Amino acid sequence: FRVDVPVMRHIQLELASFNNLLPCFFHRKWMFVRANLGEGHFITSDHPVCLMWSDPEEREHLMFPPGFGLRGTDVLFPISKDLALCGRFEGEDSEHQANRLVIAAFNGGVIAYAERQVYGPDERFAYMMDLAEGPRPGAELVRDHRFRRARRDAE
Repeated sequence: FRVDVPVMRHIQLELASFNNLLPCFFHRKWMFVRANLGEGHFITSDHPVCLMWSDPEEREHLMFPPGFGLRGTDVLFPISKDLALCGRFEGEDSEHQANRLVIAAFNGGVIAYAERQVYGPDERFAYMMDLAEGPRPGAELVRDHRFRRARRDAE
């Protein structure tokens, strides 16, 4: 048998979900993060909105995924190569300058949530998949076993 769902029904469902999620975004405190000149650039991906636990140790527990309405979560969103947003329920609205380490950590979060593609201004962007390792150049991403493994697991 075959099930056909009209495109308009998909759009209606998306809009209803959007209206339910909107308050979860309005109640977050948003941090605008601007890249310091000469410190690197933010990247984006095919899944640019990244929802993750604020505590890095919580990110390892795959049984308990975060939700947009839950406290203790961060929403990362790159706006441009020089500007990004981080939203959480705790804290205050603010603006911050980002050095190379902050940019690399943000880019690592974006890479972790990418499904197939990562976009940067060039291959020299920095990223960190593990805070203990330090920044790596974007040119190494295609050889990074964590990125390649995550892509294989998704297929």
